[in-house]
Amino acid sequence: MKPIIYIFALSLCLVSCRKGKKLEHPVSVQFITDDHSAVYPQGHFPLYNPYDWTETPIYPWYADANDSTKIAAEFNSDLTDFLAKNNLFLQSDTAEYTLRIQWMKLSESLNKESYTDSCSADYPTRYVYYSSLQFKATATLYKHGIKIDSWTREANSRETIRDKRDDCNKPKVRRIIRRTYSLVSQVAKELRVRISKKMYELEK
Repeated sequence: MKPIIYIFALSLCLVSCRKGKKLEHPVSVQFITDDHSAVYPQGHFPLYNPYDWTETPIYPWYADANDSTKIAAEFNSDLTDFLAKNNLFLQSDTAEYTLRIQWMKLSESLNKESYTDSCSADYPTRYVYYSSLQFKATATLYKHGIKIDSWTREANSRETIRDKRDDCNKPKVRRIIRRTYSLVSQVAKELRVRISKKMYELEK
């Protein structure tokens, strides 16, 4: 029976850790944020060799398809909703506490892996390209204008190279499963935990 009780207690603890601390009373917090997220790259990725005129520009699969205002709106909405469950209510009006989002950024980076082209003469080395996606944000908490603490959190996802190859030996790419708004929500959840724990310490 004891192992079951232990597992149940551990499960409750893990759930609590993911949700932060709920304050005993409601607290209003002034929320200063941006209505745009930075998005990188704008246009194609930087060339691997800018002196090679034969290199074809590659455009992002994921980052370029997102509207910077929608990313910011989703992040701000998620953070507001999550913190409300901890009795922390974000508002535009002045308050004793201020939470400022210093910056937020969605970025996509390009990776490449070589393979031997078995369909061409002399079996040349060619490359297959795949992407990594990251959303990152920094939040700072102030009390009466004095900085209390600051947190930076990030969430990542990436394409992967599969073992399966086509008839010319080119590796197949597994597309990203967790895309932009999943990463945005993860960062908001992680910041919720840090912010609510700090506010619980300040208000207890």
